[in-house]
Amino acid sequence: MSRSIRSAFILVSAAALVGCAARSTTSSDERRSGVEATVIDEEALRSAGSNVLNILPTYVAGMRVTHTDSCPEILMRGSRSLLNSNNPVVYVDGTRTGNTCVLETLVPTEVHRIEVYPMGVTTRPGYRNNPNGLILVFMKTTESA
Repeated sequence: MSRSIRSAFILVSAAALVGCAARSTTSSDERRSGVEATVIDEEALRSAGSNVLNILPTYVAGMRVTHTDSCPEILMRGSRSLLNSNNPVVYVDGTRTGNTCVLETLVPTEVHRIEVYPMGVTTRPGYRNNPNGLILVFMKTTESA
């Protein structure tokens, strides 16, 4: 590849990355342990649709959402079990929720940040790892609103 074509490719790639509101973030400790998260910030959530669940697949590569009669089924890493749930574990402000239905009830403008760990591993204290993935939702407080 010629130098000018390579330089143009790098510039276009950098411009595309700068324009993304969601980003993949890793600290140096997380990089060593293989932890990666997609973070969806307030700016991206401000322009989102009616609920949090509708925007997640836009920012999380490979995420599939299937709407069912009960709670939505979310797959981030493919189906691992035929009998048990393949849903990621969802936490809202540090509290583990019982299912994925809560993501349909959360209004995006009331959410400060969402961290999605498709591999289900986080180094954040207080959160248990899960082989089907983790979705951590941080709501706005009166201080951050």
